[in-house]
Amino acid sequence: MSETAVELIQAIQKNVSSDPLSKLLQVLILLAKEVNDSECERWAKLESNGYHKDNPALLEGDKIPSYRNVVGYYVDRFGRTVTVNQPEPGQPLLIGQSLFFVE
Repeated sequence: MSETAVELIQAIQKNVSSDPLSKLLQVLILLAKEVNDSECERWAKLESNGYHKDNPALLEGDKIPSYRNVVGYYVDRFGRTVTVNQPEPGQPLLIGQSLFFVE
């Protein structure tokens, strides 16, 4: 494993409990490139940039993962309630936006 890869792993480990996930995913993208793991890189780009048609990492047939189901109130980082159109109130909603938006 290269010295760069080791440094990236250490950066993730050091900051995992303090940095937002969106920042850690950027480091993971660099690590995946460094170790030539294209699937990990693509997944991290989808998570980071969102599951939408303008994201070049999204391939035909990709779906928003089930772990992105959310139920509850949605509040942005400024404390404002985010209006989300759900099929039925209280039912899970798949969030496809970028992780920065979700955070």
